[in-house]
Amino acid sequence: MSNTSSAAERVLPPETVLDDEGYAICPDCKDRVKCGPSGLENLRKRHMGSNICVEKQSKKSTQKKSMKDTKLSGWLVPKVARVPSTVAAPAPIRVTTTSVLVDLELFPHAKSAARSSGLSNSPSSLLAQLEAAIKTVPAFVPIAQASDVLAVFGKDPTQYLDADIPAIEVFENLNRIFHSALGWSMTVPETAKILRRGDLGLDGFLNFLKYFIEQRGVPERDFEAKILQIMDAIRFVTPELEPTPPEVDSDDVQIVAHIPARRQRTLPCEGFVFPLQSGQTFSTAYPTLMHDTYNLPWDIAVKSGVVYLTARTCAGKPRVGLKNCTPCADLEKHNMLIGILQRSVEGVHENANLMYQPPAALAKIVRQKATTIQSMRLGVLNSSRKLLTQATTMSDYKRFVVAIGSGKVQRVDRVVAACIKQKRGIRGMIEGFLRAAKGLWHPARTEEDDMFGLTILKLAGIRCAEIAHRALGLPGVTTLRNRMITPPLTASPGAPRVEEIQKNTDACFAGITDALTSKKVVHQILMFDEIATEKRIRWDPTTNHFLGVCRQHAHKVGLEFNGEADLDELFEALAKKTDAKGKEYSLVHNAAEATVAAVGIMSEDTRLYSARPILVSGDCKRESGEEHAKNVLDPIITALESKKDLTRLRTICLASDGETRRGTAFIRRTFKRKLSTTSPIYPLLKDLKMMNFMVGDDDLTADKDPKHVDKRFRNCILRLRGIRVMGIDLTPGVIRTHFQSTGHTADHIRSVFNPEDKQDVRLAFEMLKDIWLLPPSPAGTSPSVADARDALRTLGKLLFHFVSPYICVDYSLSEQLEHLSTAAHLALALFHKDGKLFMASLLYTDIMIIIKNVFFCVAKAKVNDPLGKFWLILLGTDRLEELFGILRTMIGNDANCDILQMLDRLRGTMEVSTILAKYPHWDRAPRRLRLPVITRDGTELPDRIDHIKPASVRGDMRVREVTLLTCWVRGRRHTETECPWTIAILKELESTPGIDILSPCGNKLSYEDLDADDIEDEVEAVNLTIPLHPLSTELEDAAEEELDNVDVNPTHFHRD
Repeated sequence: MSNTSSAAERVLPPETVLDDEGYAICPDCKDRVKCGPSGLENLRKRHMGSNICVEKQSKKSTQKKSMKDTKLSGWLVPKVARVPSTVAAPAPIRVTTTSVLVDLELFPHAKSAARSSGLSNSPSSLLAQLEAAIKTVPAFVPIAQASDVLAVFGKDPTQYLDADIPAIEVFENLNRIFHSALGWSMTVPETAKILRRGDLGLDGFLNFLKYFIEQRGVPERDFEAKILQIMDAIRFVTPELEPTPPEVDSDDVQIVAHIPARRQRTLPCEGFVFPLQSGQTFSTAYPTLMHDTYNLPWDIAVKSGVVYLTARTCAGKPRVGLKNCTPCADLEKHNMLIGILQRSVEGVHENANLMYQPPAALAKIVRQKATTIQSMRLGVLNSSRKLLTQATTMSDYKRFVVAIGSGKVQRVDRVVAACIKQKRGIRGMIEGFLRAAKGLWHPARTEEDDMFGLTILKLAGIRCAEIAHRALGLPGVTTLRNRMITPPLTASPGAPRVEEIQKNTDACFAGITDALTSKKVVHQILMFDEIATEKRIRWDPTTNHFLGVCRQHAHKVGLEFNGEADLDELFEALAKKTDAKGKEYSLVHNAAEATVAAVGIMSEDTRLYSARPILVSGDCKRESGEEHAKNVLDPIITALESKKDLTRLRTICLASDGETRRGTAFIRRTFKRKLSTTSPIYPLLKDLKMMNFMVGDDDLTADKDPKHVDKRFRNCILRLRGIRVMGIDLTPGVIRTHFQSTGHTADHIRSVFNPEDKQDVRLAFEMLKDIWLLPPSPAGTSPSVADARDALRTLGKLLFHFVSPYICVDYSLSEQLEHLSTAAHLALALFHKDGKLFMASLLYTDIMIIIKNVFFCVAKAKVNDPLGKFWLILLGTDRLEELFGILRTMIGNDANCDILQMLDRLRGTMEVSTILAKYPHWDRAPRRLRLPVITRDGTELPDRIDHIKPASVRGDMRVREVTLLTCWVRGRRHTETECPWTIAILKELESTPGIDILSPCGNKLSYEDLDADDIEDEVEAVNLTIPLHPLSTELEDAAEEELDNVDVNPTHFHRD
């Protein structure tokens, strides 16, 4: 490329590449140039065509021309003239004859450093020196043949490598050819033996090098070692040329003897001194193995700890003023030595090739390898031993599995638990298992075994308990009976007395007094419900009284058994008689039901929160509300107040189902007066707008069971007249049509609308959930259908806010109160708008009683136990229902029990209830009594969760985190946000005196003297074969068709 060409016009040949050190060969000046970070672009733009590149091209061109003009005569130069001595010579001894004067030195001197062959004055180029040396090869060196070693270089050099291989990679590919011909460490005499003349010998070798150096651009220094090896061999075979003295006649010789002057001594070249870092030695710094791999052009010498490197082309004499000659000084620029020096400073990585490691590092690596090998050998030995041990252990475990599979030992878990407790190994377990199989060892039973056996005894009877004892290794019947800690209960033959209730209270709390004292439990609730009994008179030997008579009329006959006359009189009183009008009557009645009152402790402890019966009394359903309050409520409240020293519990509410008679009795005892301003809970509740503040003694409030309210809500919807929301009548036919439009199957719709099962809690939940999940009506829907859908969705919001706090395990206590507040305000607005056509007054009253009681109970918890927790799910009568569920599954000699049998079974029921509370995974409650459990996002949890227990709740139940006023206000705001039409109604009600959640119209609601159309109707049998209508059919037409099918007067409905 022309030097005047621009940088853009310069093109690099393809063989120009970067080496590992970032250098490249300039194609113009053939010099090795460092390219830097920009790579070959830096070489093309900055170096090629520069003044330095042009000067180097000029020098090399001049050098080539001078080398071509050099002849052999230039190598044969005359011997350097001796410098005459500055010391005067002694007078010569002359001879009489004519002679030639010859000077003879008396002291021998060393050979002249310059050889007559002329090799000392060689050109600067090694290739030129080699060419000159080849010309001096003596004639006795034979002509090369094709079988000689050097004949490999006489071939065409272009056939060895492809032309596209870069110059920097050529020598690496030729290295194997040089090593195969000239060896790795061949001595000079050995090299001299293979020297041959001719085109297949040294001339071919010279042409071979010229091709790759001059035409392929390979740096001359890459072949330096091989060129020097050949030149040393040529010097070895070339004889020294000494000058021949002139022949003279001895007679004419005049001998002049003199002593030459002492010459100044010149020190030899010391070579290149290898720099050692602090603390380094030759063995820790220099990689000697590189000399075995590469033919490095220098030799090593170590003198007094100093490492000297001597170039093989060393001149022998140092430069003027220096300690080494030019070839030795130039070693510092050699690529191999540069790498060695860099690694001696920076260190060599342990994973680098071994030839780069110094001897000390090699020794360290060898020691590490030996240590690793020894460690691996020992590791293999240890692993072999461990594997042998594990194989033996595995064999023992297999034996143990086979022993278990034999089935010779019941309750293997008990055997294994005993062995683990004794810290036995697998062989000890096998030994214990074999002894247990032979009957020589009986491990102690666990508490869980006793509880399991006791559950079987009480639920299935003595026969099943004996079978479990022999088949499963559970405790025997006698042992199980001794494990029972609950004393028997005492029934009330007539009207309950305080002493009887106190005795039962002592029996119920006998086994838990330690837990009550160790835990801060302060509250309890009273639960009431009835259960059907056999109409049978029984004698109770513990009290010597007859049982099975109703408490309302028991005072008319003697119930104590002191003789046969007492028995005859009792049956005479039970006998039916006819009055003057022909109406049958009797003085006393057989008890068709038993009223059971139980205490429910508000605690998360599994030993405490199961229901504990304290009253069993016969009932004939002829008792009024006031009589019920006097005969049942007053004695129980008095007895519990007298036992506060034992229980240390405060009764905070009275809970029951929706029975009208008991509701009236609750009104008599829990609506006595307004909440006193001196009450501790008054500051927490006084600012709740439209809250009802009527309470009983000790701020006692009433409560209803939420599950019963859910069932009554479903029954209200299933009535033929339906339910009115926002002025729109929603009959079962209308609701079914909307269900069908949202994709519900006909089977599902028929299932939730089945009126035959009014006590199925699961069916009630499914219907209520379907209502609150209804989506908005699609665009283009007729106005009447859209209004009905909006009314259904409003009803669904009320249902969701009322039901979700009892079934969602993720809500905190504050969130539960906010939902109940929302339900209260929405129900108040709906009832004020549509009155008893929205829902029956009793159903509305029970909903508000539940919500009111929750806020009052939380306030009592904040006052009495501010650091405690409150469990909303423990309110209501659900725990008593669970007790009845267990009671109904007990099997004795009579499946239908009378009151005396109930006393014994209730004792066992308390035991079983406590056991199932401790081991809830054993229990599977009846499906009809089970509400599903949902998460915050509405996901329904698996059916294995039958009852929500305090342990399954994940929300924050701490009462100190609750502000009742905030929850109440936020609930109202939610109502007004979801249903803006309620804003005006709630403001109007708030400003009207006498209005609260239990008095939506200003007058107090009552369980008595209800209007005929305000009684919760029984659900009529709806014709489930009525076809389902699409949304295109007008809802009024669907309602009319439903009325025609069931033959009901449509004037009973109210339409806008």
